[in-house]
Amino acid sequence: MKYSANVLLTALVLLSGLATILFLSQDKLLHQEAMTQAYYGDYLKSLNEIHQEKEAQEKSRPNKDVICNQKQTEKIEIRKKHLQYLFQCVEVNLFKDKTKLPTKKHLLLDEIEDNLNIDEFSAYILQLDSLDKLPKNTDDKPYIIKFTREIENGILPHSFYGLIITEHPFNLNVTRDKIYGLVISAQALDSTTDRSVTRNRNVISTLSQLYQHWYYVPNSQRIVGYAEP
Repeated sequence: MKYSANVLLTALVLLSGLATILFLSQDKLLHQEAMTQAYYGDYLKSLNEIHQEKEAQEKSRPNKDVICNQKQTEKIEIRKKHLQYLFQCVEVNLFKDKTKLPTKKHLLLDEIEDNLNIDEFSAYILQLDSLDKLPKNTDDKPYIIKFTREIENGILPHSFYGLIITEHPFNLNVTRDKIYGLVISAQALDSTTDRSVTRNRNVISTLSQLYQHWYYVPNSQRIVGYAEP
């Protein structure tokens, strides 16, 4: 009987220990499951938020256009809680190929479409009817000027830095002052006007930097990653 009692006691101890282990294991599993469900719930919540935000931003494209203009880069990555997503931007420059800026000081109007996105920046063009109104500026602040009337035997009031466009005759007398940049006209420049125009690499480069717009590429936003909290 004493032997049976010992066996029974040992069995009860073993069963008790096994029950404790099973209980602790189950509690740990339940805790892990709860944590997993919590993370998954956060993920679904963030996923839902990001899709709602994406839908809202797709409907309000100007918001992303603003961001693109601020960042001025082709890819923008943003983190929203546990999610990371990116969208793409595209640049529209005054010069259609800013890696190959004009190497000449004069272009014909027929060449403007192949070289410049002039309509994109029409709001920045200052329209003048005489040389007397030509604004003073420097090579780091070039302007875009369009003359609305012909200029015959014109005399520059001072040197000018930037881009001049005209559909009318444009003839200058030679003085110490010059146009530094680019002239676009309907006709070739005569010899005296040609001597009054000098291509300035810095002016052309600055025009390219100043006159650029960045736009959001529609439907380019996508989720690229998920980070645990």
